[in-house]
Amino acid sequence: NKKYNAKVISLTYAANEQASWCGYSLNNALNLTATPTITAIEGVNTIRVYCNDAAGNTGQSDLITFTVDTTAPAQISGLIVNTVSGQNLLNMTWQSSITTDFSYYNIYRQSNSFSDVSSLSPLTTTTANRFTDQFLVSGITYYYAVAAVDDAGNENKNVISVPGTVADTVAPPKVTGLQVNAI
Repeated sequence: NKKYNAKVISLTYAANEQASWCGYSLNNALNLTATPTITAIEGVNTIRVYCNDAAGNTGQSDLITFTVDTTAPAQISGLIVNTVSGQNLLNMTWQSSITTDFSYYNIYRQSNSFSDVSSLSPLTTTTANRFTDQFLVSGITYYYAVAAVDDAGNENKNVISVPGTVADTVAPPKVTGLQVNAI
């Protein structure tokens, strides 16, 4: 049972001889003339393809079952970004996704606050509800967001970014000009 994250799906098939007409029945509806794409419904679907040859004989495919899932997981909440004293890294935790078909989390990082990840590429992915971002620049503030992805590839693109500031790990400059004078 294949799963798709779109309702418009490509229909491909092959007949074992020249066909004069091919059609399909989606979810036991009346036969429609076959087209390169079909529009399925959310949830479980079935399809069967029929082809007629020039003599009027009809052949049919096996009944195929597939699922359409276009529903993205809920927005992730509870993201906390913690500074780690003396280190160039930030630790993150968040509440686990309760989506039954959860697959993984996308983690996003930007230099400014953001609320939509549609045009962004994830920094990384993980299946855990925690992440450590390493090798960051001392004293810089980064903004993070986490989005759950389900097993159909759906992702809620609306996020809440949370800032985190890296600890100051730069030593003070060398002290120069030190003199000891008698009083």
